[in-house]
Order: sequence, then structure tokens, then C-alpha cells
Amino acid sequence: MIAAWSNRYAEGQPMATSRKLGKGQVVYLGTYLKPDLTEALTERLFAPAGIEPLVGGLPEGVEVTMRMNEERRLLFVQNYTDQAVAVGGVPAGRDLLDGEKILRGRLELEGYGCAIVELEG
Repeated sequence: MIAAWSNRYAEGQPMATSRKLGKGQVVYLGTYLKPDLTEALTERLFAPAGIEPLVGGLPEGVEVTMRMNEERRLLFVQNYTDQAVAVGGVPAGRDLLDGEKILRGRLELEGYGCAIVELEG
């Protein structure tokens, strides 16, 4: 068991558990993922496994996801705030929405803006 519930109805019952499976590990979370819990789990589970964020140091309200197949990798960068943001550390590629090359790892997004970056290589 990784963590247990602390409320009166489920106190002491597993909230997060894990088990080894092959060369990896399966983690089950039976809870709401709030930012502080996500950060704690990231430090405890992801870092030791060598898992790193797609883009580090994201501004508040920015989300990055990846979709890929054998032929290409697409990085979706979404700004969920009404303020313009600068996102650093973006891998080299081309923004499919405006055709611009991503240079120097920096991407500017307007409020509620997004980019779909086709990664090079």
C-alpha cells in the first residue's frame, strides 16, 4: 500500500496501491488527483522510474500531451487561461496550426491558445 484514506468512512483503507508486474509496476489510485497529491506521487513514483515530463516548467494552466504512431509525433500544447503565456523547453518541430517552426524551444500562446507541434526526428 502506498497511501490510505484518512476520513471516517474509509479510514485505513487503501487509497493507492502498487504491485510489480514483469519489469514494471502497476499503480492503482482510488482517489481524486489534486495538485498536491499529484506532485507527491510524481516525486515518489515517476522520478525513480526515470519518467520525465514532456515539457518541464509549464506555466500555470498549460497542459501538454503527446500523440504518436510509427510515422510521426504530435505535441499538443494548450493554454487554459485567459492570459498569454510563454512555454519554454518545447522540442524542435513545426506548429501545424500556423506553419511556424519552433525555434529555441520557445512557444508563445495567447489566452486560450493552443499549438500542435509535429516534432522533428
